Amino acid sequence: MMNLATQLTQLETAQLVRRVGEEEATYMFKHVLTQDAAYHSLLVKQRREIHRRVAQAYEAEYGNTCLDDYAGILAKHYLEAGDDKQALIYAMRAGDLAARVYANTEAIAFYSQALDATKRNSATTAQLIHLYAARGRAYELADDYVRAVENYREMQTFAQSRSDRALELESLMLQGTAYATGLGDVRNPIKAQEFVMQALALANELSDRKAQAHIYWNLLLNNRFGNEGPFKAIEYGEKSLALARELGLTEQIALTLKDLAPAWADERMQVVAGR
Repeated sequence: MMNLATQLTQLETAQLVRRVGEEEATYMFKHVLTQDAAYHSLLVKQRREIHRRVAQAYEAEYGNTCLDDYAGILAKHYLEAGDDKQALIYAMRAGDLAARVYANTEAIAFYSQALDATKRNSATTAQLIHLYAARGRAYELADDYVRAVENYREMQTFAQSRSDRALELESLMLQGTAYATGLGDVRNPIKAQEFVMQALALANELSDRKAQAHIYWNLLLNNRFGNEGPFKAIEYGEKSLALARELGLTEQIALTLKDLAPAWADERMQVVAGR
């Protein structure tokens, strides 16, 4: 049996591949159609094994240094290898890296790839919450609130299909926030109130006090300029603040205080105007 070097030399002589690296032996097909034909001539089982071995080679070579740089490549190879568990891990990793630098289109693509993998492989509730919330946030940052809401609805449907109450709670909160703070046609205080109150009922049922603190903050946001008005908004905000302080939720404390301050100012103005 010929060794790899001999086989590559023959392919190069036949002008099917060309060498592109001098320090490291790197080759590429001269034409994409040749690559396509060679790839599809392999049995599915062979293709999957090659993709697995390529992914494992990347892990062996870069596992202790810069594996993050190859997370997207690893996700693709593990997906083609039929290893949805590893594909999920690397696609989520690649999505997070893209989101950090506001590469929203790339982040959405990687999160979608990861979510596709979850449909064939069981994922934890924490993983699903992260993926749907992060993809929705990427849509929002891209000013595509319509797709963000569609994403949260899909999250709710998926949660109900697997009877995952924690996942459903998160989807209700995200829909409430999107309708309360979204742009254009998506902004709808009435719908926001509806979803947030559903979320509050479920959070009470699950005794999820962290979620309650977040939901009361959402109610503060949604009622400051409408619905029940600034006085009720302050009541919700103070409930959020009390819970957040009790639970040591520093980020929630900061968010609630930031939005309570203008609500208190609005209240004072109304009191003065009413004198």
